[in-house]
Amino acid sequence: MEFSINIFLSFLFGLILKIYDDIIDNKLNVNIYYVDLLKYFVITLFSILFFNDVIFSLLYFESTFLSFLMDKYYTSKLEISKDTNEQKDLCALNDNIWVYSCILSGCFVAYHIFMNLNKIKDINFFDYKNITLFVNIIINFFIVTMDIYFTPEHASNKKLFARIVVFILLSFFVYYMTNFSECIYEGSYGILVMYIGFLIGSISFLTLDKFDIFDSFKNEKVVVQEVIVEEKLE
Repeated sequence: MEFSINIFLSFLFGLILKIYDDIIDNKLNVNIYYVDLLKYFVITLFSILFFNDVIFSLLYFESTFLSFLMDKYYTSKLEISKDTNEQKDLCALNDNIWVYSCILSGCFVAYHIFMNLNKIKDINFFDYKNITLFVNIIINFFIVTMDIYFTPEHASNKKLFARIVVFILLSFFVYYMTNFSECIYEGSYGILVMYIGFLIGSISFLTLDKFDIFDSFKNEKVVVQEVIVEEKLE
């Protein structure tokens, strides 16, 4: 099966977005110049993807809006866990880029609908592609809500294990989906491929975080707090 450049951009978007997210969440000592470059690159990527694909925009809006609801009604009410340093909060939308991407994806959904008003009346909701889209919306719901509900902390062994399991299952699922490409929108692939890139970035960070050499990127206060937590656990 053949896909457009959007699939590659979706993977790259997920990967770079997670790198940026981990730098912000964990307050790593990275030059602000490089952090801003990552941020602007992420904005460029999701702007292109939202413009190119209404399905990707719709599914991304769902995921970020669900994250917002989970932040408001769940994570904001949690106490800082033992796996999370005081400098880290538990909210998923803890940087303006998340809020901006949520708003922009919603705007592009409205834009695509407005530009295709004449075609909307001819939509067959029982078409295979639309049925698989509804299935993907449900899968998207569980991926976002369960990840935040069960592992709200930014770093822990539990989170690493959970993301490895989800990465394996999602990779097999996406591979299996390729056998039914004629029944699936490209944007449906795109959002799942974005998650795979996101998970690769997350697993890489959570693994590197276990090595002392990675402490050079952390603020001294963060390192001291982690040592205290480890001593208490012992």
